[in-house]
Amino acid sequence: MSGCPRGSTNCQLSLTELFNRAGLIAQKFQTAAMDLYNEFHQQYSGEQGFLSQGIVPCHTALIPSPVTKEQAQSYTNEQLLGTCLSILRSWEEPLSHVLTEARKLPRVSRVILSKIEDVEAQNMHLLQGVQKIMEQVRPGSVAENQAYSTWSGLQRLKSTSQDTRLHGFHVECRCVRRDANKVNNLLNIVKCRMDPSGGC
Repeated sequence: MSGCPRGSTNCQLSLTELFNRAGLIAQKFQTAAMDLYNEFHQQYSGEQGFLSQGIVPCHTALIPSPVTKEQAQSYTNEQLLGTCLSILRSWEEPLSHVLTEARKLPRVSRVILSKIEDVEAQNMHLLQGVQKIMEQVRPGSVAENQAYSTWSGLQRLKSTSQDTRLHGFHVECRCVRRDANKVNNLLNIVKCRMDPSGGC
């Protein structure tokens, strides 16, 4: 089936169609995350205090994932999709808090808030899409694969120190940009394996 009629409740898209849709959402997610990072930097780069607080690892850093394309080749499709699911699940709670706390930032622009909303929406849509793909690739595996990374960044976002708060937002913007890029790349690898004729 190439698509589902409007109002259809019992329609299942083909795996190719699911990958095509997930690919489009992954690209939007990656673009939205990049735009958010750039917008945050543009607005707050004049306040250098937060940049001197050191690099904090992303909360998703402990999720096993390939670093290079060569490493990715040693992962099965199910492992790569599982990695995508874990990363996307790990952003559900943080993005909700990032949006709530961003509204309290000094001089926060409507553009930044709308970018966070966009990133949060794309993460949710992509999570649903990858779950559907996983259900077709390996039925029952979504229920088994509930692993996700615990986030501990809320304290930074609520800090009374403006530098610490801005540093916290910088960390989340940097990390979601990194993870959106990783998810997009991993999905492309799986799609190319399953459909080499798709111009890979």
